Amino acid sequence: MKKKILALSLMTIALVSCGRHLRTAEDITPGNTKEKQLSWKYGAGDIRIQTSKITKELMDRWAAKVAPSQQGVKPRIVITQIDNRTDMVLSSDMIRDTIESVAINDGRCTIVVGDSRDEEELNRLLNKEQTAGKYDQEHRPEPAKALAPQFLGKIRIVKAITEQKKYDIEDYRMTITLYDIETQEAVDSAFDILRKKVEID
Repeated sequence: MKKKILALSLMTIALVSCGRHLRTAEDITPGNTKEKQLSWKYGAGDIRIQTSKITKELMDRWAAKVAPSQQGVKPRIVITQIDNRTDMVLSSDMIRDTIESVAINDGRCTIVVGDSRDEEELNRLLNKEQTAGKYDQEHRPEPAKALAPQFLGKIRIVKAITEQKKYDIEDYRMTITLYDIETQEAVDSAFDILRKKVEID
């Protein structure tokens, strides 16, 4: 028994000494909470910080330029493209879930998520259901005259790194661009840069 414990202890020491150094990260983005500790890996927590700020900026601008009669109307944003230009493996589903949660908390827009396959399936479903009698009624609004505007949201995340002696400075720039869903014309865009100080202990 003692030999087994000794062997396990030696294995643990060997793994610790040969393994990677423990890394911690600090959010040093100007304006962000200074005591906020982050994972050194870019992930859901970082995306929530950035999308919260970007969504607020986009919706503040939307509220400022729409007519009083449209106040309270929720724009519909369809997110189908996520362009990850970082060296991190990021799950598209995780990004979409995080953005959807942020939009629910903000309450001023509706987020629809999915990829091209989901869109094709939805189109087939709608085409099938439109043959039903209730869809033939004259009061059904035409797509181009829908009350709530629709936008296609495209997301791009880019990473830049500055190596220091004892730590790295990592900048993650997230940009959300809104396009008119019918004309494909860019109508608005906002970005946020999250700066992380990643120390190597």
